[in-house]
Amino acid sequence: MRPEKTAILNEIRETAQRSAFLFLTNYHGMTVEQTTALRSALRPVGARLMVVKNRLLRMVCREKGWTALEPVLKRGTAMIVGPDPVEAAKVLQKFRADLANQKRPEPKAGVMGNQILSSAEIERLATIPARPVLYGQVVGALAAPLTGLVGTMSRALGSVVQVLKAAADKKAAQAA
Repeated sequence: MRPEKTAILNEIRETAQRSAFLFLTNYHGMTVEQTTALRSALRPVGARLMVVKNRLLRMVCREKGWTALEPVLKRGTAMIVGPDPVEAAKVLQKFRADLANQKRPEPKAGVMGNQILSSAEIERLATIPARPVLYGQVVGALAAPLTGLVGTMSRALGSVVQVLKAAADKKAAQAA
């Protein structure tokens, strides 16, 4: 293999290793401007789009044991990598919606951890709420029982205070 191809293969291998996910998309039919716009849209979420040769990507897939991805390595393939698969899937879905009737870039398959994802699963990732929203939901779920406990305790404490006040008033009335 030529040194240039070896360098590209190493870059694909290292990028796939460092990334939390890898989505494969069909970019066939996209213009250079659209591809550049998608790259720009992915950048704020820390994701990166790389157009790769199927032959080189197939080699990496075999090395990693991702043989289930090999059937989708046809026509033009781009890989999207980054730290947050949900945000990248949202950007991809929004970009596809903005292109109106065009179906490109169409997710083919992906990998998250050691799990192979179908195109439908990648699209489903886009429906997950953003991380800050999920954090808020978790905090709300944890705080709800505590809020109820605080309310119950303050009502019980208020009842005790009322009983003690009534007893003190009764003693004061008997002493007078």
